[in-house]
Amino acid sequence: MTTFGAPAPTYMLIAKYSPSGPALWVSHIGGNGVDIVEGLDLVAGKGLFVSGDTTSTNFPVLASMITSPGGGQDLVMLRLEEDSGNVASSAVFGGSASDTAARLAANSAATEVLITGSTTSTDLVAHAGVPTLYATPGGGANDAFLISLDYSGSNVVMRYATYFGGNSFDQGNDVAIDAQGHAYMVGDTLSPSLPTPPSTVFNNLFASGSSNAGHWDAFIAGFSFQGGVLSADFTTFFGGGAAATGSTLPTDFGKGIDVNPTGSTLVIGGESESSDLVTTSGVLQPANAGGVDAFVASFSFQRSTGTGPHVLSLTWATYFGGAGADRGRAVVLDDAGRIFVGGETSSSNFPILNAAQSTYAGGVGTDAFVSKMAPNGASLYWSTYWGGAGDDEVADLDATGDGNRTAVVGVAKLNLNTGTSGFPVVNAEQPVFAPPVSDAFVFAMGEPDILVQPTTFNVRATVGTTIPLTVKISNQGAVTLTLNAILAGPVSPGSPFSVVGGIAAATPILPGGAITLTLNFSPAAPVSYDDILMIGSDDFDSTNIAVTLLGRGL
Repeated sequence: MTTFGAPAPTYMLIAKYSPSGPALWVSHIGGNGVDIVEGLDLVAGKGLFVSGDTTSTNFPVLASMITSPGGGQDLVMLRLEEDSGNVASSAVFGGSASDTAARLAANSAATEVLITGSTTSTDLVAHAGVPTLYATPGGGANDAFLISLDYSGSNVVMRYATYFGGNSFDQGNDVAIDAQGHAYMVGDTLSPSLPTPPSTVFNNLFASGSSNAGHWDAFIAGFSFQGGVLSADFTTFFGGGAAATGSTLPTDFGKGIDVNPTGSTLVIGGESESSDLVTTSGVLQPANAGGVDAFVASFSFQRSTGTGPHVLSLTWATYFGGAGADRGRAVVLDDAGRIFVGGETSSSNFPILNAAQSTYAGGVGTDAFVSKMAPNGASLYWSTYWGGAGDDEVADLDATGDGNRTAVVGVAKLNLNTGTSGFPVVNAEQPVFAPPVSDAFVFAMGEPDILVQPTTFNVRATVGTTIPLTVKISNQGAVTLTLNAILAGPVSPGSPFSVVGGIAAATPILPGGAITLTLNFSPAAPVSYDDILMIGSDDFDSTNIAVTLLGRGL
């Protein structure tokens, strides 16, 4: 029976969808309080990890040595079986006050999971036998935290735990882990200073952890855990000190972070109301386009292997937005270093390219946006709105390592003027908005991915004879690849290389499919030949692929 004035129980809802849209399983997990999902990370073949919060006094706990919730709101870590959604382990832990989870990151072996968030507890990280770096809060109202959980055994245990904060308000929003187990965290801070390791060098005109540039600043921090000892690698603020047009305070929030496997490149994303955020030349958008813009920044990190300092350098940084409010919520790197950024926007002139939805539909609300950015921050492969007449807000996104599929989750809200959401649906498990206020949403986007084999020929033939050559054109992507026309006949005027049959414009290749193109080499003289055949398509990453044609007449 629900007590008058108390919140009704709210369960965690986790679902797995097939690539074509239908749900494969749906799990509801919770107790007698409010239970909220905050982050997800899938390790293929190992399971789905879920971070969240609970106010339940009876949240189900399984295969965990962490069974002592301490306050009104505590942290939850789940591992679900990938194929069924069944709970493989469930841990609840916290301090004596309020602990709020944010996102998490699992290593590729699924033996370690990092979780960050914010806490008002003074006893969250102190546990007998658990290493820590900053054992006490920084003195402010709220601290960020970083906790590592060990999943290598039959029970879930803490590897290490630490506070991270200054004398004001600090919160962790996202974490990343590299192949060596080093941890990286991004968040927001009002503190004028943060704990800063003395042995790190900072390059390219951004502030180290010793000085906050504005009202709210983003921060990033790196940590190592070796020989049972947790240490700090770097800390830096990232923000401006002058308010943008229409803003009253220079506010900068860091919301997402990702790192490459070696830890040499990390990228962050968020939102800025500063007009003087440090940007670099040649980037997509060097200046703020409105009061609130999303931003993306890339850093290089040189880890010291001896007695010298670590070196953290800003490689590039760009604003990303239009005339309205644009808020970056998550960033992801694929294996080639391309950057996926997602968030929400109220700009009708948000940067759009090769879009699935090219027009802003939010009216006075917001649309989700998803964009794919080049590794140098100078250009876009594609960028799209996705939304309806209500407020559509992004919570997180992820992309496959090859960059061919992108998935986005968030919340679609009702438009009070029209009484509908208008959120666009395709191949939907639930095609109709369920009132009264808001629904979760998930949408997936796919790209074509061309593979040409081989890309170089070096052949010899007797003058007056013909050698056939075969080029295989495959689609390794998630959606149909469309080829440009290739005309039959000589590759170039007078060339001994010629195309047999050719390819018609808009020739499709389904995902996993392939076609072959035949060339002939017919030398007319005993000399060397050098030509190039261009194969064009709608692959955003490789719109034109050159096949080098080298030949010799004998």
